[in-house]
Amino acid sequence: MKKLAIIYVKGEGNKEIFKMPKYLDWTAPQGAQKGDIVLYYLGGPGYQKLYGIGKFIEDAYRERPAPWWTKSKFAYFARSSDIVLFERPVSLYQIREAYPKWKRWEKLYGVRVHYVPKEYVGSLAKWLVKENPEAKKHLIGFINKGGKIPKFTEVNDEWRYEGSVVTKSHKTFERKRANRDLVLRKSNPYATCIACGFNFRDAYGGDAEGFIEVHHLKPFGTGTLRKPNEKDFAVLCSNCHSIVHWRQGKKPLTIRQLNDRWKKGEYKKFHVS
Repeated sequence: MKKLAIIYVKGEGNKEIFKMPKYLDWTAPQGAQKGDIVLYYLGGPGYQKLYGIGKFIEDAYRERPAPWWTKSKFAYFARSSDIVLFERPVSLYQIREAYPKWKRWEKLYGVRVHYVPKEYVGSLAKWLVKENPEAKKHLIGFINKGGKIPKFTEVNDEWRYEGSVVTKSHKTFERKRANRDLVLRKSNPYATCIACGFNFRDAYGGDAEGFIEVHHLKPFGTGTLRKPNEKDFAVLCSNCHSIVHWRQGKKPLTIRQLNDRWKKGEYKKFHVS
């Protein structure tokens, strides 16, 4: 039975690799067999797309030592042919959004290669044929395997103009700079994050003296005036403060939850401290 493979070819700037004779000799999944269909993707970090489709015309063979870019002791290779380029390349970010339970989607990045999971083959095939009808001859054996075309956000890779004047009218809840300064004077004069211990002054020198963010433990967006005290605030670095509010559609993390994640090693320190 035919399988559907995905392999990384080269950076997005190397689309000329497809302007070739009849064949492409490249990496292949272990166990790839003659007749398997293969999707090719190009791109560097932050920009990857499926650009074409073909099929293996030989079984994969192992090569040792492997090329340096495989980052392994050996790699598998196979020759593919009958290559068709897509008119509308499909972004791998759309694939990630469409199949959130595809646990190994990260393997699409770098030089790793693998097969599309059976449960997504039919759905992905229908999607690709809809976007690129020229791929139907390769995917005809997969589009009847069940699954619906996934919903996803359209990705527009064109740069947008910036700098136009926009007038906005909206309500906001007033914050007092004096309250922030009072919190620091009373409870944290060295402006150090209470969650991860980061201090901007230590990392960036005098330019960052006193720089830190203050988190409101009690949301004040109720329209009700109140006079807070130092127990209503938490001093956090920009990273920790952002993570507290990052969970879209959910309540902000509590400081206890934030501290627990640090203690359990769920977060790692990447900045200078």
